[in-house]
Amino acid sequence: MRKYFIFISFLLGLSLIVNAVDTNKQNANFNPVNSIVKPGSKVAVQNVNTAKKQQKTLKENKQAAPVNEFIKQILDLQNQRREVSLQIYELRVQLIKSDPDLRILHKTIVDLHEKMAKQLNKNAKMEVYLAKAKKIDGQITDLIASKAKEMKKKK
Repeated sequence: MRKYFIFISFLLGLSLIVNAVDTNKQNANFNPVNSIVKPGSKVAVQNVNTAKKQQKTLKENKQAAPVNEFIKQILDLQNQRREVSLQIYELRVQLIKSDPDLRILHKTIVDLHEKMAKQLNKNAKMEVYLAKAKKIDGQITDLIASKAKEMKKKK
């Protein structure tokens, strides 16, 4: 395990040195925010929708009959934790945007992650699982499409 850690640390250090030395090839328009979550993407929309649903649920819970004080405290703390998590995320994005060293490090990590994913996906067993996942996704899409057609017919 220690050997792997040292090897990965070496690769990361080498990548950082190469990126730091070769700043002319760095993409000046690189936007770390877009590499995390692209605005308007399904993930971004889902995050917004989930937050709205959670706020609505929290409001409904507050309006409901008298709730146990313990549950109220837990819900309030969970809400505060969500807010702090969002603030942490936003600050991290701002820091990556503003600090060139962090931007280079972030780009290096993203590149290494993509490279690792490509190598993992080349494995024969992984290809089988990926094919199964794709088949299941297709079945889900088909079910949703057929349900949508049913609902249109009812209208």
